[in-house]
Amino acid sequence: MAEYGPGTVAVATVRGERQRVMFVGWPKGAEGWVSATGQTGPLAGDDVVTDVRPLVVLDLDSLDTAAPDQDETVAQYVVRTLRGPAHGSATRNAIADQIEAQTKPPRIPEPGKYGIVKASLSGDYRSDWVNEGKHWVGLDHTIVAKWDDLVDPALVREGV
Repeated sequence: MAEYGPGTVAVATVRGERQRVMFVGWPKGAEGWVSATGQTGPLAGDDVVTDVRPLVVLDLDSLDTAAPDQDETVAQYVVRTLRGPAHGSATRNAIADQIEAQTKPPRIPEPGKYGIVKASLSGDYRSDWVNEGKHWVGLDHTIVAKWDDLVDPALVREGV
């Protein structure tokens, strides 16, 4: 256990089952693994917790990076950069997928009639969309979509 310090978060096998665990230290030198599910008991050692794979923790909020598109977060900028044409590889896409899954806010509820959102159809170009009751229309009135077709909508104005 000495190779892991307090605060190490990992995926490990605990009594034959894969789960997330954290290595903790307590006063008087007690240390060991604890699980979010409580299945490891208060502290478990190497006899119970095996096949430990430490997880990487990214603190994207601490990055001193300004995303070029002011409508995106740092996490969205990192995901877009990883998936970019100059970088697109299976490994980068897998990392981007994991970052996106962990940082993506829940989808907003559909605004009422005449509500406006900023969204895209493919995940690339974002524009304003207006709820005209039965469908959503791009501001140029050439594209019609259903609410479920809009990717990552952000509320601009609530409808009636």
